[in-house]
Amino acid sequence: ENQCMEFLASIIDVKVEDLKDPELFPVDSILDILKVLAEHEDVKAFFTKLGALLKTPVFKEFSKKV
Repeated sequence: ENQCMEFLASIIDVKVEDLKDPELFPVDSILDILKVLAEHEDVKAFFTKLGALLKTPVFKEFSKKV
């Protein structure tokens, strides 16, 4: 949880303590931050590439062993 909060705080350039303060950031504001992050072109590109990787025969074989 702390790593996620640190990551989100770094994205929007605030202190973790501020992000945890419900007066400054109500609980549902984290969902808004995640929504905007998910719409970022680099994040979309990452998940597109990851999706393609998961469909490859090599990865399918690897996942059977794990």
